[in-house]
Amino acid sequence: MGGIIIDKSGNLFGTTSSGGSNGRGTVFEITAAGSYRILYSFPALKDGNGPVSSLTLDSQGNLYGITDGGGLYAEGTVFKLTAGSNGSWQETILYSFPKQAGSCQNPFSNIVFDANGNLYGTTLNGGTWGVGCVYEMSPAGEFTVLHEFGESTDGGAPFGNLVFSQGSLYGTTSGGGENSQGTIFKVTP
Repeated sequence: MGGIIIDKSGNLFGTTSSGGSNGRGTVFEITAAGSYRILYSFPALKDGNGPVSSLTLDSQGNLYGITDGGGLYAEGTVFKLTAGSNGSWQETILYSFPKQAGSCQNPFSNIVFDANGNLYGTTLNGGTWGVGCVYEMSPAGEFTVLHEFGESTDGGAPFGNLVFSQGSLYGTTSGGGENSQGTIFKVTP
């Protein structure tokens, strides 16, 4: 469901929302030479399952992404994969989305970074009106809701990739807005 990304060496990285050794999804690589390998198979629900967005690569070669389901509360995760010296990849769950009412749930967009290492994303569900949020996570793991969608006024269920440009976040919603057909939004500090 997510797109692919490319590193400086021409290697492609992507996700599958199912499959792998446990049926819960994978992160894969296709090298510049054309060989394919699975870097990570999601092993259990607590580790997240169903990665649905594009990955993000940081300057150290770590991969970041989200899962729409799984995690500690079955509402999705933000994860980081780090390459080991033996070619294996280690997952770290950076955040498990909570189940309680009003919380942002089921992340769906890619992760984007700012110059300070804060990461940003959207959730398809949750928030006060149940139709999604825009969030920020600090490098220390502090989670902040930046915007809760209200559907009829500003859209709902943000669905596509998020873009960070000149200090603002841009994205789309799949519903709501003036004509009830979705919106293009901008969130500014």
